[in-house]
Amino acid sequence: MSTTRKLKTWFNKYKDPGVTGDEIITPEGYQKLCESLGYDMEGIEALVLMWKLGSKDLGTVTYKNWESGLKEMNVSSTAGLKQAIDSATTSFSRDPKAYKAFYRSTFNFLKSERQRTADVEYAKAVLPVVMRNNWMVPKFIEFLDENSDSIKSITRDQWQLLPDLAAFLQGTGNLAIYNTDDSWPKLYDDFVTWMRSRS
Repeated sequence: MSTTRKLKTWFNKYKDPGVTGDEIITPEGYQKLCESLGYDMEGIEALVLMWKLGSKDLGTVTYKNWESGLKEMNVSSTAGLKQAIDSATTSFSRDPKAYKAFYRSTFNFLKSERQRTADVEYAKAVLPVVMRNNWMVPKFIEFLDENSDSIKSITRDQWQLLPDLAAFLQGTGNLAIYNTDDSWPKLYDDFVTWMRSRS
């Protein structure tokens, strides 16, 4: 069996038979795919898989992206795909560029195609997954919770700069180095002011 035919047969196990036109794996099928790989839908691996498959929407994969993504990873089996995703995930600690590309891609999973911003509740759910064990995430979520009446969404710029802010501050002991005259989003000016009031 040719590689292309094998990939198509594999894709057909998870695609939505009720969708006419472009063939696509929808969230229900994506969950089954993750289960076959031993991945929790709320874990980072499920997001890394979407990134590697070029997914533009949460839990959906077109056949075009499926084929190109798997060929780029050079895999044609469940075992091979799991090895590739596990390897990509563990590489983030030693490959900042790869992690940055992955992290930035996740903003697209937090919003619909027509939206320019992400709902803050989705952002709060995903941040602990994509910024695991980061000192600032619990504080940022607490800040968002305390300001839920005024902060309803997160922009792409705010999302993409959050790891940079965490690295810049390095811990609450370095709050003094933050300058509101620098080019950080105003949301982060307010966040640092909030942290300073609690230190």
